[in-house]
Amino acid sequence: MNYLLMIFRSRSDTLAAYRFFSSRGLNCMTVNAPRSLVKSCGLAIKTSASSAVVLGLLAQYPSASTVKVYTAEQSFGGATYRQIY
Repeated sequence: MNYLLMIFRSRSDTLAAYRFFSSRGLNCMTVNAPRSLVKSCGLAIKTSASSAVVLGLLAQYPSASTVKVYTAEQSFGGATYRQIY
């Protein structure tokens, strides 16, 4: 299963972004950010929406410059991440 992860600078930024994206109809949830993507423990937003939909919503997000977006490909050995934004 493939999905997108959005990583923000802080937990509070992640929660604010979650409210922003949810209010615009994006089916998403907050999850623990993978340690391989962040230096400290934190939250991320996970969605199965297409990258075009997410990047379109990011264009409307006031703090888009602070976001990193990764594609994740899930396999039996774990997930592989690739930064797309």
